[in-house]
Amino acid sequence: MVALFLVPHAATTSITVLQPAPAPLVSLETLIREAFPYDANTMLQIAICESGMKQFKDNSNEVVQGPTQDYGLFQIHYTNIPKAKELGYDVMTTEGNIKMAQYLYKHGGKNHWVCYTHGMLRPLKGG
Repeated sequence: MVALFLVPHAATTSITVLQPAPAPLVSLETLIREAFPYDANTMLQIAICESGMKQFKDNSNEVVQGPTQDYGLFQIHYTNIPKAKELGYDVMTTEGNIKMAQYLYKHGGKNHWVCYTHGMLRPLKGG
């Protein structure tokens, strides 16, 4: 909703459009912790290992892509994209990538991620 107010300005009257404040940004860590409350630390480690904890390339709207056609934060493999679309998830968005990761976790656990199955996870800083 946009509110319009008449604000006197010197000898003239102008219209100032006041926009609502943008919603605060939520960190990827917070989103992952909320999505995986039962295994948040491991899923954070997976996201860090798989994508460097990035959905998009630095200073870009281009989704991080792995060498084997994996996409985004949780490096969702292209073979999972049809199922993601069937479920209404767009893995090219942060929200859709996390939702598909939740689906994969519920259907096979952490074994969907090479970083996990190959013992490549590193301890989280500070913990």
